[in-house]
Amino acid sequence: MVARGQATEAMLRREEERLGVRLGDALRRTLRWDNGFELELRGALWVLHPVFDDSSRQAIARTCDHLARVNQHLRESPLGELVPEAHLAIASSQDGDLLLSPVRDDALAEEVWLWGLRGGALERVAGDVEELLEEARRDGWAR
Repeated sequence: MVARGQATEAMLRREEERLGVRLGDALRRTLRWDNGFELELRGALWVLHPVFDDSSRQAIARTCDHLARVNQHLRESPLGELVPEAHLAIASSQDGDLLLSPVRDDALAEEVWLWGLRGGALERVAGDVEELLEEARRDGWAR
């Protein structure tokens, strides 16, 4: 795992403003503990996208591919037409697959869905980010 530091409440609020939605409680807790990281899950390497941290040059470099930026680029790319609407990417795999959470009533829902680049299938994989991390721990990845 490659850690990126901890997100502050102010960083989380700024990212929510950029996204236009409130992040789910489990995702907020996870980012406050570790602001974006890599993990192996279900045989793939995933990057949980951080919130932007402008506290230092190193922090900017570590968090430049933050949630709002990744989702803006995703929606502006040809791939954006394939990804289900009203979902935000919270993580990306080395294979181009995405972990998405649906947006409901201006808030990011807790559940996590796997969207496959090949075929575009959408599969619910966890009730929230913390459940997903617990699965990764059971599969041999440990914090």
